Amino acid sequence: MNNMQASGPLACEIKAQTPQVDCPRALSLIAPPEVATEIDNFARAINSFLNGVARSRDTARDPMSPEEFEHARQAPAGAQVKLVNAARRSRGTIKKD
Repeated sequence: MNNMQASGPLACEIKAQTPQVDCPRALSLIAPPEVATEIDNFARAINSFLNGVARSRDTARDPMSPEEFEHARQAPAGAQVKLVNAARRSRGTIKKD
């Protein structure tokens, strides 16, 4: 699902809504398309992480092992790195690949 709408040559509007998260209103940002895509990817990775480690189990009675947690956190961590790098590229802080 892509919630981006073009609002200029290098920008788009994102209205990210995650139905699984109890949030009173949508998040609205202006970001270059690459950054907007990575924001969406990061949100999906976090949502998947939360589904796997917290929403699908009683964490007090059925905690994850350190190995399970390490495995579960890898996708969100990678998505965070990609998001930060996309934001830096958009500001000219680092060069594009």
